[in-house]
Amino acid sequence: MTSFAMMPVSAKRITISHVTDYRYSEAVHLNEHRLLLRPREGRQVKLISHSVKVTPEAELFFAEDVFGNDVAIATLSKKARSLRVEATTEVELSAVPWPVYRIDLPATRYPFEYTDFEKAALDTHISSDSVSDSLTRWARSFLNGQSVDTLTLLQAINSGIHNQVTYEARDAEGTQSAEETLALGLGSCRDFAVLFTKAAAALGFGTRLVSGYLVPEDLGLLGSGEGGTTHAWGEIYLPGAGWVAFDPTNEQMGHYGLIAVAVGHDMGALSPVTGSYGGRNPAEANLSISITMRLKGSSEA
Repeated sequence: MTSFAMMPVSAKRITISHVTDYRYSEAVHLNEHRLLLRPREGRQVKLISHSVKVTPEAELFFAEDVFGNDVAIATLSKKARSLRVEATTEVELSAVPWPVYRIDLPATRYPFEYTDFEKAALDTHISSDSVSDSLTRWARSFLNGQSVDTLTLLQAINSGIHNQVTYEARDAEGTQSAEETLALGLGSCRDFAVLFTKAAAALGFGTRLVSGYLVPEDLGLLGSGEGGTTHAWGEIYLPGAGWVAFDPTNEQMGHYGLIAVAVGHDMGALSPVTGSYGGRNPAEANLSISITMRLKGSSEA
């Protein structure tokens, strides 16, 4: 069963340049670095080309992690005062702005039960063990009656976060807990994503976090920049429709304007570049990130 009504869409080709620069106050020994920079392919995202260059020169090993993310492991052998990771990617996007999802009939209204097969496959995606009573109560406040339309419920939670929490760009590492975001009333896109998936998990939905890029289709989108930017959102598994994207930062549903790179349950594990360095003396590190996107044209898909 298809996840949305099939119709001709205008496919867009976009070239992404993602440059990560580290500069150190003295020469350091660069340990192994983990790179999550290759977009996930699917029906709505076609990967045309992808390349990674690391300076100083590194040996690259490629693999898939347990979530099917493409990971590049960079092994560096020389001391250096800088590290530069350049990823150049071309993708073709065909997601529509307003998808019409065809959900299996039993799951069109909440509550519903996943099949035994789905439960087994989603075992690690359905966990409310770490969800507090206060967050569960907040999530259940969106229920109007004993049975509600499933998409209406999820959109209500999505909108609730967008309207109740103030967006705040934050360059510092780390992600707030869902409870912290609610208490503070503000957060970054990754905080919004954690709050959404935790609230949905409290209601029994299969969830996962997503990191990737926000395409500047509309510069009014929160978190967007003139040249594009990294972004985070959540996905819910709905029988018949598959993994459906919800972006509470922008109160949007669907993958339009989103390019997924990595999925998982820990936002800290979804960073584009992670690694460490060592030396005799503690060295200070300065980080700069540059992302540019260029539209190459469109075609009918």
